This record gives sequence, C-alpha cells and structure tokens, in this order.
Amino acid sequence: MDLATLFSVPIASFSHAHLRDMNAEIASLMNAESEYATSLQVSNIGNWHSPNNLQERPEACFQYLTSLIKINARKLIETLAKKTGPAHLPAVESLSMWAMVMRKGHYTKPHTHSNAHWAVVYYPDIGDEDKGGHKHSGDIAFTDPRVAHLSIPGLERETGEFTVSPRTGQMLIFPGWLMHYVHPYQGERPRVSIACNIYYA
Repeated sequence: MDLATLFSVPIASFSHAHLRDMNAEIASLMNAESEYATSLQVSNIGNWHSPNNLQERPEACFQYLTSLIKINARKLIETLAKKTGPAHLPAVESLSMWAMVMRKGHYTKPHTHSNAHWAVVYYPDIGDEDKGGHKHSGDIAFTDPRVAHLSIPGLERETGEFTVSPRTGQMLIFPGWLMHYVHPYQGERPRVSIACNIYYA
C-alpha cells in the first residue's frame, strides 16, 4: 500500500527554558514598558502590544532572540525540505517582532498573520496561570483550517482545534495563514510573550 498524508500543517516547538537570563531580561523590560507606553490595538483584547520593531532594538536579549528565531526557522525549513527536496533553501529576508503583556482576563481574538510565511510566538515568562480553576488559562489554540470534514471516530486528534499550554522558554513556529487565538489568561503575575512574522525572499 502507498499512503500519502496530504495537507498537513507544521507546528514546530522548541524549548529554551535554559536561557533564564535572556528570558528574565525580556520579561522585565516589557513589563516595565507596558506600564507607560501606548499599546497597539490589533487582535489583543486588554493586553499590551508593543511596536513591531523589537528586532531593531540594541539590547543583547532582543538581538539574541532574533538570531534564535532565524536559527529555529532554518531548522524547520531543513526538516520540511527532506520531504520536498527543493533545489535550494530560502533565506530569511526580513522579520518583525513585538511583545504582548497579558494580565488577568486578557486574551487575543482569532486571527492570522496571513502576510507572513511563518508566524512565531516565544514565551519568556508564562506568569502564574491558574490551571486548577481555569483549564485553558493563557493557552494558544490553533483552528482546524479544513472548511468541512467528517472525522472517523477514534482517529480525530481534537475536534476543531489543537491547543498548546505554553511553557517558559518555549517557541512555536507555524504557517502565518493558520488561524489561532489565545484563551483568557487567569493569573496574578503578568504573562509576557514575543510574537514574530518571518518573510522569505
């Protein structure tokens, strides 16, 4: 039997919990700025949204994170290329990066980054979420992109969406067109995440 698994959606996860100093510095800077800087309003409901140019900031933590994102995106491209076998691997042409600071009750509504090849989210500090009373507190959920389908009983992963409970130091990379949202965060300490769009030439 020949079996082709078509139209799969790659969602890559990388762990960088060991980068404690970098994570702490980013979280501290963004928490402080969220107290006085004006927030952009995009898909965020309540949470503070920084400007989209963190990759241009001179602090070592942002420069290192920018490099790390490029490295991980390269690893993902190389893994996918083993299946597709392109003649050459694309290089990152540009990226834009911003921070989100969530406090209790904040969330993001369903949205895509459809103008980007890859979307990235990184978690320097997941806060102190209350998973006991709120199962999906701060979880990121990816919506099934298939318009309509009838799942075979027992073979479906999860009806309608795939949910990730992030960890401090975790990085997710996924196609920019994939619809996603974040459940309301329930915690007393702010949650800091970094989002990024990657563009190829």
